[in-house]
Amino acid sequence: MPEAEFERAKAKAFTQLMVRHLEGAAVSVMLEVGRRVGLFEAMARMSAATSAEIAEKTSLSERYVREWLAAMVCGGIVEYAAAERTFRLPREHAAALTGASTRNLTSMVEIFPLLNRVIPDVAEAFRSGGGVPYSAFQPDFTGLMDRRSRPRYDELLFYTMSTMHCMSVSLAAGGPGLGAAWGHQVATRMLREAGFAHVQLFERVDPANSLYVARCGR
Repeated sequence: MPEAEFERAKAKAFTQLMVRHLEGAAVSVMLEVGRRVGLFEAMARMSAATSAEIAEKTSLSERYVREWLAAMVCGGIVEYAAAERTFRLPREHAAALTGASTRNLTSMVEIFPLLNRVIPDVAEAFRSGGGVPYSAFQPDFTGLMDRRSRPRYDELLFYTMSTMHCMSVSLAAGGPGLGAAWGHQVATRMLREAGFAHVQLFERVDPANSLYVARCGR
């Protein structure tokens, strides 16, 4: 069977794909550094600033902060104004990088250093057919899972209590109910389970949550 012809275009496309993978991996490392030293939280509270101003605000080395900022600009995380030599973390980016909520994606990058640490054990498991014990991931893994999962449960608890208490108490008194929930169907189901069979929901959307004003139907 003749050997397939080497497709240069296919090879070029794959090389570009690999470069994107490697770029993403490098950015992930720097995201974790920024998370650990509090740079995202600090920049979220600052307007455009120089590397020296950011370093002073965070009590970090300006040289390291400047190199980190350069990586964040290359990764499209931070914006740079060349004329003023200032860096800015847009609010839209900060929403996904800061705060104790499920919207904060930096908790995901924590797992990469942890996985890198056990690569030798995983490689040995490939050869031996064994496994990697849970203890190899400790104590960091438990803390990571707590930081990643706790905001989800806290938010669900808040939304559940908000919907069940604020809406149902108000509706029972003959007034409008206001609550927060993940979606129209969730709010409707929860109110029906609370005994309100005929409820109309009027959605009011804010940037973070879906808010609902409810009225009992006739």
